[in-house]
Amino acid sequence: MSETVDRPRRYLVRTFGCQMNEHDSERIAGQFEAEGMVPAHDEDDANVIVLNTCCIRENADNRLYGTLGHLKPRKDADPDLQIVVSGCLAQKDRDLVRERAPYVDVVMGTHNVHRAADLVERAADLRAADGGDDAEGARVVAADLDRHPRGVLLVASGR
Repeated sequence: MSETVDRPRRYLVRTFGCQMNEHDSERIAGQFEAEGMVPAHDEDDANVIVLNTCCIRENADNRLYGTLGHLKPRKDADPDLQIVVSGCLAQKDRDLVRERAPYVDVVMGTHNVHRAADLVERAADLRAADGGDDAEGARVVAADLDRHPRGVLLVASGR
């Protein structure tokens, strides 16, 4: 997963959500660092951008789609940029994410956080095999996204 010997790939994880999302974001960052990636200073410096989302927090979906819209010109200019949408919102609305942002490389639910680095690598391999064609978008969608949440459990009340 290294860009070059002199400049490793750089990642940025943005979290829109709850405490569990913060924990998952730390796990994703740990996986990327174990693969030799380093944290980016900002979006412009990143090769991989992860947007970790929550379906419980108010306006998380608006923030997600606003950020994806902001990233589209960058993705158009740099097709090697990888965009990942993760978290329970991605799990619940995977088809909507793919419809509204077909340039997203990976859409994964909470049960696939442990596979984040592998899914990013797989998406890069698939893109390379397609000759860099991004027409299909979101080529990697973690398999267990088919499990839809059956209910909501309030984890923290903020009191």
